[in-house]
Amino acid sequence: MASLEEYSRYENEIDHASTGNYHVDELLQRLNILDVGVTKPYLLALFDYWHKGQIDDNQVAEVLTTIETLVFRRLICNIPTNGLNKIFATLFSDSIAYLDQTKDYVAVLNYLLAKRPDASRLPNDVQFQEGISTKDIYGMNSKNKYYLFNRLENQNSMEHVNVVKNMEEGIYTIEHIMPQTLSDAWKASLGPEYQKVYDRWSNRLANLTLTAYNSKYSNRMFSDKKAIENGFNASGFRMNDFLKNCHE
Repeated sequence: MASLEEYSRYENEIDHASTGNYHVDELLQRLNILDVGVTKPYLLALFDYWHKGQIDDNQVAEVLTTIETLVFRRLICNIPTNGLNKIFATLFSDSIAYLDQTKDYVAVLNYLLAKRPDASRLPNDVQFQEGISTKDIYGMNSKNKYYLFNRLENQNSMEHVNVVKNMEEGIYTIEHIMPQTLSDAWKASLGPEYQKVYDRWSNRLANLTLTAYNSKYSNRMFSDKKAIENGFNASGFRMNDFLKNCHE
């Protein structure tokens, strides 16, 4: 009964990101956006290890950062999620087994994830860069888009914009810089192969941003989207700072 009580407390801390440690709770909030329940058995074991004083707060934050990186990189690289079952089913017991060789739990975890076979792999930087630049971001599951645009906007700043809540409520929406419906002016601007350009870039990350004024932008030309009232030039989003210095 005592163990059940302890683990119910751990689950509550995980589900509500309520450990009392700012960095850990921030990471839990982001993992909860991704909604990967398959990580729960591992996280419960990790929290028990933590609360019994075997690792410190900073190490827990490092572990959660690794888990977040693993889950999101695999998502972007289109690696099936069923592979995560094999990873997290034995990850904690496997990591504990290696601790007789080193006392650095984070190093053990990173080593185990790095040596996993293809179906359970952690994509490297080259694979992730290819995935994030070519993936149909607009077609992703909503919660994954919430996560991505939240990270793009807030990064690790403590001055947060509540991207997730405002996207859920429809206050912030995804804006296609090159619009989803091309006007004749856009076709002329893109050139004779405008359809190829459109098909390649329309839903990729390079063509997407956030706005609270989507209906005002419509399918205007980029220069108009920058200059109109509440356009890109006046945007308060960090992610739109780059657009302010771009020209057609």
